[in-house]
Amino acid sequence: MVSKAYAPLLLGTGLFLSGIAAAQDTADTIYMGGSILTINDAQPTAEAVAVKDGQILAVGDLADVTSFQTDATQLIDLEGRALLPGFVDSHGHVVMGGIQALSANLLAPPDGKVTDIASL
Repeated sequence: MVSKAYAPLLLGTGLFLSGIAAAQDTADTIYMGGSILTINDAQPTAEAVAVKDGQILAVGDLADVTSFQTDATQLIDLEGRALLPGFVDSHGHVVMGGIQALSANLLAPPDGKVTDIASL
């Protein structure tokens, strides 16, 4: 039998732990139903992705990710399509933009305005 001295401690611990469980983030959107490529060697593919405020909350099995679901969560079925991480091109030739400004722009749209011989 639990001593009366420990009862408040046990009650407090229980309330604290229930508060932590209730404070789990919930997803705004869950993507599922397609090939989800993670670009992570430890987990190259996943079944679902949970997102909140533009930040990824969880990536993994559908059962794990749907633990972040509420009635307000938007579920997006990829219908077999692929979901890839955002790619950022951090490589550019900035100098070429300056050189191009000093010469005739003979590029086709969208880089230039040449659409036919007459517009040269």
